[in-house]
Formats: sequence, structure tokens, C-alpha cells
Amino acid sequence: MLIDLSKLTDPSYLLDPNPPYQFSGFWPLLGLFVFLFIAALLVTFFSWRPWHQPIPKRLTTPLWVAASGGLLLLFCRYQSIPYLSARALLFAFTLVSLLWIAYSLSVMRRELMLEREAEDKIERMRKYLPRKKQ
Repeated sequence: MLIDLSKLTDPSYLLDPNPPYQFSGFWPLLGLFVFLFIAALLVTFFSWRPWHQPIPKRLTTPLWVAASGGLLLLFCRYQSIPYLSARALLFAFTLVSLLWIAYSLSVMRRELMLEREAEDKIERMRKYLPRKKQ
């Protein structure tokens, strides 16, 4: 059953301190946060390897925060812990986490493009410099 969009504007629905733990978005959210957890593990593993430098460590923090915080909030929702299982808290945390990851990815892409342009510029400059005699 899909969520009724009129409920999203009702503060008593969103801010209910103890909503029921069974909801239709549990499994998709659990899959999303487990995927983010696995991605955080992989990015952390590949970022400290000396042979794989293009993955900046800037991406590890948003992934770890999103995965661990999301799993913690889903656990609170499943255990019906008052106030920590509120729908608004889970919705806001998921939205902010995904936006933070998207921002980090865009900054990483921009940095890689600038770095590539700088390397191309250096290569063009070296092309016209005289070579050393051997």
C-alpha cells in the first residue's frame, strides 16, 4: 500500500512519537542503508590503498554517517522507541543524507575535472619546451 500524500502535510502523522513499526517503506529503506554501508566499506578500503588514489576521503564521512545513522533510526523505528522513531526524523535524515552524498559526489567530480585540466595544460606546455640533451 502506498502512502497517502495528504498525510505528509499532517503534523500529527509526521510527528507521532511512537508510530507502528510496520510500514511499507521499511524494506526499501533497509536496502538503501545497507547499500550505503557496503559502499562506505568499499570506499574506505579503496581510499587508503596507495595504488588507488582517485577516490578522495571526502566521500567516506557522508557514507558512514548516512549508513550508520539510517540503520540506527530504522532500528529505533522497529523497536518503537518514542521520539526517535518519528516519521519526520527518519524522512529528514534520509533526505539530508542523500543530499550530502550528492553534494560530495559533485564536488569530487569537479575536483577531478580541474585536476585533469591542469594535467592537460602541463602536458601542452611540456610539448613545446626544449628537451634535455643526453
